[in-house]
Amino acid sequence: MVKHQNLTGTRASTLRSIRRRSRTGVLPFALFVTLTGGQLIADTDPYLSAIEREASVLDTPANAQRLDPTDTRPASVRARDFMTPGMGLEDFEAELERRFPGTSMIYKSLAGDIRLTIYEGYRQDNRIAVIRRQIAYSM
Repeated sequence: MVKHQNLTGTRASTLRSIRRRSRTGVLPFALFVTLTGGQLIADTDPYLSAIEREASVLDTPANAQRLDPTDTRPASVRARDFMTPGMGLEDFEAELERRFPGTSMIYKSLAGDIRLTIYEGYRQDNRIAVIRRQIAYSM
């Protein structure tokens, strides 16, 4: 049977000091890793980089582009809610790449038969939210 000794004097204060230092050292380190590590990962992850590119071209007051008066596409397509209807497979993939690069990156990672199924789904419903949902469920 092991007997426990009461820590008194310098041993107790040393132990408290070690515990205090370890807590105060871990928190700033964890905060530093959290704040800088996420950015390092985002800089090297191609998927996150593609999402950032896609988000940076969204129409916001800071980077909004003027609408082209000669553009004959419906306003809902220009507003990024829908893809242009009635395109062939190659045009569908090109528009997906041009307008939605993050979504396109995931789409391209899928097998050919799954991509064809998603294209067929687009022909039935050209809403980008539906296309994205099909891509997500196909992963």
